[in-house]
Amino acid sequence: MEIIKEKARSNQKAHGHEDYAETFTAIRSEKVLIDLPIYLDPTVSTAIEVRNFFLRTISNLDERISYYEHYRALSPRVVPVISILQPYSDEADTLITQFNRLAPIFPQLAFRLYIGNFDLAIQELNRVKLRQNDFILYDIGTTDLTNPLVKVQRRTMDAVHQSSFKVVIRSAINTDIQNVRLSHTDIIPEANNSLLELFKISPYRFPAFERLALDLSFIAQMRIYIMDTREKVSHYLNLNKLLFRRYLIRI
Repeated sequence: MEIIKEKARSNQKAHGHEDYAETFTAIRSEKVLIDLPIYLDPTVSTAIEVRNFFLRTISNLDERISYYEHYRALSPRVVPVISILQPYSDEADTLITQFNRLAPIFPQLAFRLYIGNFDLAIQELNRVKLRQNDFILYDIGTTDLTNPLVKVQRRTMDAVHQSSFKVVIRSAINTDIQNVRLSHTDIIPEANNSLLELFKISPYRFPAFERLALDLSFIAQMRIYIMDTREKVSHYLNLNKLLFRRYLIRI
């Protein structure tokens, strides 16, 4: 689950993390991954509550760590997702700092590496002694899994973290496809679901995968993944049943 604003609902009276904690508790799964996604890069057109939360919490090293610490009571189930904060932070060793402060609280952490700043992130990750339960999320954006760069970066990861569990993430929808231009129940022919099969085929094999449905035009509504009503969830899922039928982790 990616949290992109302080409160799921603007009229919510309780602290946002308290409301989210109730949602995490209600989820019927052994583990719940929670992420403060660094890739957002909000603009002036981004919803104000999303922009403020990014600037105050997501991209601020101390605030980011403190936010995860709110869920210490749920540490057996909650898995914080940590990422390198450059270029949004001028502080060094942001990945290492997050690990050192969160590892004593959470028995399992996920490290999200982006293809765009992989070299910088892997240098830091190589200085972290991953525990047996920790794992890596390798986010290739809209890059095809067959791209030679993916093979090079996979080899780099395995050189130090061969035994670590790895999940490959790829957006199934290009960012130029906007939700506001789609009609309800429309099929999206441009959707690329190739990861569904490629992730398990050598030489592209990954232990697991996750597909992202990126649409920045309604990011404030959908990427919070905690909707006001089940009807809203059904509406978005029905946009493309084929795409969303295995929409992992994202409810």
